[in-house]
Amino acid sequence: MILGHRGIMSKFPENTLDSFKEARKRRLGIEFDVLLTKDNVVVCCHDENLFRLTGKNINLSKIPFSKLCNLKIKKEIKYYSKIYKYQKENKFCSLEEVIEELGDIFMNIEIKTYKAYNLEYKKKLCDLVVNIINYRKLKKYILSSFDIEIVEYLESKGIKCIFICMDYIENNYSKIINVVNYNENQKNIVGAYNVENTNTNLKYLIMDC
Repeated sequence: MILGHRGIMSKFPENTLDSFKEARKRRLGIEFDVLLTKDNVVVCCHDENLFRLTGKNINLSKIPFSKLCNLKIKKEIKYYSKIYKYQKENKFCSLEEVIEELGDIFMNIEIKTYKAYNLEYKKKLCDLVVNIINYRKLKKYILSSFDIEIVEYLESKGIKCIFICMDYIENNYSKIINVVNYNENQKNIVGAYNVENTNTNLKYLIMDC
């Protein structure tokens, strides 16, 4: 299964409803990031600081959702060495909006964290994500995270979460058997990011589209 990384970034800004809808048109699943606003709304966004996306030096966790809705995502966005240019500005969306609009397609919901976030924040984010998924009765999804504390917290509650790591660690996390990134010598992987040729039997392939 191919998942559009943050939707279809070549067509619409990352992690927006338009980007996700474009993935559905192409019969792809979607991968996207979630973070919390100041008033604890789960939103689809990769960056804690919104300067890259909006030109405003504002931290997502310091503003309420109502203020986020008033910010516009720029028509020109840098993504690593690439510059994506779009026809119009766009807007941020909440996890609830995405599930309401696109609950029929497969979702990889990456629970994002940054160093400044404490364990209390991480648990709150996890709990809210799970509550939304259960309330909306979402069926076709996986949870994932780069943060081992998030993975272990969710698994302690009996909730499956894929641990994403850039370099596979053979023995450090014996409980974690699902890893997203590809490595030739890696075992027990379920998915990969931007890999074109592999003999591994992958369930999920996340691609920049």
